[in-house]
Amino acid sequence: MSLGIFDISDTGIQVSVGDNPVILSPGYAVLDGDNLLLGDEAIRNARLLPRWTNNRFWDQLNLDPLANGSERIRHHADLAFAHLDELWHDVKNQVDEVILSVPGSYDKQKLGLLLGMTKECGIPVRGVVDAATAAVSEQQPYRCVLHLDVQLHRIVLTELERGIQLRRIENTTVTEIGLYTLMDRWAHTIAQQFIHTNRFDPMHQAESEQVLFDHLAKWIENCNANSSNTFELPLGDITHSVSISGDQLLKACTEIYPQIVQQLRTRTAGEERVQLCISHRFRGFPGLLDSLALLDNCDIVLLEQHAVSKGILKHLTDIRSEGDSLTHITTLPSDERTLSRPLSVVPAAATETMYATHILHGNRALPIDDALKLDSHFSDGVDVDEPQCTIYRRDRAVFLDNHSSAGTLINGEAVKVQTELKPGDEIQLGTEKLILISVENSHGS
Repeated sequence: MSLGIFDISDTGIQVSVGDNPVILSPGYAVLDGDNLLLGDEAIRNARLLPRWTNNRFWDQLNLDPLANGSERIRHHADLAFAHLDELWHDVKNQVDEVILSVPGSYDKQKLGLLLGMTKECGIPVRGVVDAATAAVSEQQPYRCVLHLDVQLHRIVLTELERGIQLRRIENTTVTEIGLYTLMDRWAHTIAQQFIHTNRFDPMHQAESEQVLFDHLAKWIENCNANSSNTFELPLGDITHSVSISGDQLLKACTEIYPQIVQQLRTRTAGEERVQLCISHRFRGFPGLLDSLALLDNCDIVLLEQHAVSKGILKHLTDIRSEGDSLTHITTLPSDERTLSRPLSVVPAAATETMYATHILHGNRALPIDDALKLDSHFSDGVDVDEPQCTIYRRDRAVFLDNHSSAGTLINGEAVKVQTELKPGDEIQLGTEKLILISVENSHGS
């Protein structure tokens, strides 16, 4: 018998036995008549039975009545209980105690419901730890540590402070757009490309739409944002394929990247270097790591998939509670002599020069190829007669020429005539805000 770890995330509950991951079950439920489908089985039917699909029960863990509830499933907590019970049934003969890791957004009410459900399921919980704290606990010793994660319905940033102990300071929801919305946008991007090139719409029938989504997550994770990617859709004896560029995928992210950059810039503005740990769930997000690597005083680590469970195993004696009393652990010891090196570090700006390649505005990502002539009425387009400023490329570098006294701000400061731009810079024209990002090699250099 050994330790069981339940890493609670609506993108997928990771269940490990000791250091061996055995289950990854997405937070989906489909009520098909009297048949309740959960996890992998549910997500494989989500597009076939959309009216009976729910993927918010871990994010909104509460006792509020469901609009389409039943005598068996009355609220989100009933769905979460059923999911937890099914996972426990699969491993209960292999473990004799369990540690839970939970998102930083879980308050006392959600924690109380979760622990009540584990007790009802008969799960012998011996500890509860904040997931972000566990995930970054084995990284290099920086005084300020940030952890960025994406869930199904939100992107969250956790701020931690390291001294003698690693202590969680704050958990912030950056945006309530999460992986579910982004996957939906990417799916529609692929569908539109199928229509354009093959005159075939995979969204026209639920069966082909389901197959598209079945293949989408793994495909996005392995995408190369710097080149075209071939998406294959196997339907019976026929496999349809289409080429998708990094720029096409980037459009799904244009609403969220400025919000991420703004949240991070406020926390990396000082002289002290900050460590930014990126969840493995961001793998394949086009342009994200390239752009974040240009933040001042920020060293970026892309965490491995099982960083949470490894952190728990390392600090098990500090997380495990004695007796029936459980403490929500948000602080762990920090011994600099035993900290391991990061598994994957994104090169800092000092080691490789990166240049801006796109402007993000609203839901648009504009490549900086030809000169972009802009004014404060951005909706008028990028080639106005009397521009407030012009953004253009010279070799690989990008510059802004200011033509107006109306006030053009870069990172909150007025620009007089000409300024070189770099990824992460924020341009403000009147009330309009633009963010410069880099999708490396998008110009084939």
